[in-house]
Amino acid sequence: MQSILVTGAGGFIGSYVVEHFFKRKCEIVQTLREFSKLPLGVDRKNITSIEFEFNNSKGLNLSNKFDTIIHCAAVLPSSGKSEQEQLDLNVLATEKLLSHCTKFLPVNFIFLSSMSVYGEVFSTVIDEETNPNPETGYGKAKLICEEMIAKHAQSNDYTAWNLRLPGVVGLGSHHNFLSDLLKQVKEKKQATVFNSLGLFNNAIDIGSLLRFIDLLSQNTKKIQEKMPLGASNPITISELVSTIFKLLKQEENVIYRQGISGPIISSEKATEFGFDSPDVTKVIEELVKNC
Repeated sequence: MQSILVTGAGGFIGSYVVEHFFKRKCEIVQTLREFSKLPLGVDRKNITSIEFEFNNSKGLNLSNKFDTIIHCAAVLPSSGKSEQEQLDLNVLATEKLLSHCTKFLPVNFIFLSSMSVYGEVFSTVIDEETNPNPETGYGKAKLICEEMIAKHAQSNDYTAWNLRLPGVVGLGSHHNFLSDLLKQVKEKKQATVFNSLGLFNNAIDIGSLLRFIDLLSQNTKKIQEKMPLGASNPITISELVSTIFKLLKQEENVIYRQGISGPIISSEKATEFGFDSPDVTKVIEELVKNC
């Protein structure tokens, strides 16, 4: 039976990851900052829940060796914490996790990083070779954690996957462009959107992410990789907005403002390892349908 450690099981992505591997009949340990936010697993066989606080020196109280560690836990910009706190707490949590890895080496370590490691980008395409230049405490923390994980994995001969995520959407998603825009439209509020002619593929659905994580968890090669993920077949921002209004059968109620067009995300590296980049229009359609 495959053994999995999932940090941040109380969050949007973490809770889906736990549910996915539970259905695969894996042996799971899930960490949460508060048991009161336990999403599942209290009475489920093969799931163990432990508390994992970011803001103290106490490490992981575990003596388990895991086949795969999936590090979803993070202090987000929406947490209300200062930028310095976001940096310090996210790095501290990863240090605790790597301390456990030193004692009990995993086969695979999957870190859910973020496109925020890039900061402001002036090229038309972002890929794994684009120089990161994070501007926020959160983005800086993600980049530091990526580097720590890759270095530790290389020194100890196990595999590390640093996945630079765009907005991940699905039932329960929030704090990303697509989810927030959909919420505004459903509440019949006027939306303000920038760069109507700019191309967009900065989103993937939770199902596509889960399938890729599952695939990586079965890897047997000892490598360290970083890779951005994005949708295929980019569309313009105005097409995206029109699609949402049409699917909801509403007249468009939106103000377009000028701004700097963002880059397109290249998932070419991820596709080499089996990532099936979802069509961006289908991502939007599924989000509207399920939310």
